[in-house]
Amino acid sequence: YATPVARRLVKVAAYLDAQLLALQQGSDIDGRQLSRYSDRILSLHEEDREALLFASRCLSPEPLVVRHGIAVAIHLLDLVGANMPRELRKAIVASGLIHDLGKALIPQVLFKAPHFEARHRDAISEHVQLLLDRLNNCQWLSANIAQAVIGGINERMDGSGYPGGLSGADLNELSKASAVVDVVEAMRRDRVDRPAKTVQQIYRHLLQNHIDNCAC
Repeated sequence: YATPVARRLVKVAAYLDAQLLALQQGSDIDGRQLSRYSDRILSLHEEDREALLFASRCLSPEPLVVRHGIAVAIHLLDLVGANMPRELRKAIVASGLIHDLGKALIPQVLFKAPHFEARHRDAISEHVQLLLDRLNNCQWLSANIAQAVIGGINERMDGSGYPGGLSGADLNELSKASAVVDVVEAMRRDRVDRPAKTVQQIYRHLLQNHIDNCAC
């Protein structure tokens, strides 16, 4: 691992990787472990913010959904966490970490469809509620924060997102911020169908699609 902080994130990644398998086997999210590793990220952020942000780019051996969850949690904390009570910051981190794990609960063939159609999108969108239904062991996790981050991170200002197709004033500020972080983080990574975007390309995309309004 490139840095000591990246090495300290390995156990967070291992938890998320194991949680993917547990979800597929019918288990709920392990709230005790989620609490533990959310606290770890909060502590690392307090110790050295810049080192943690850099480390979030250095977890190449882990599955993409795990790397994405960690990066979203860290960057969302960094964007909105200032002056928030620790319990709210922790809930934001936890929600960011697991927001995409519900994708393990839908048919994986959907992600390999040669032509992405409306029916594929509708089926994939089910991962949001499937994950929210697995939070029974996370009583410490604010339901409002979880709904805003997990439920709102895939919504878009123009109503083109999912699962609710919400837009504009129907989205709260945390959902908007989560959507921005999710888009930026996804565009910064290589995909099968395209290389990673540059910072300049991402900035232009945000402006052209008015996603930057989410951060206002």
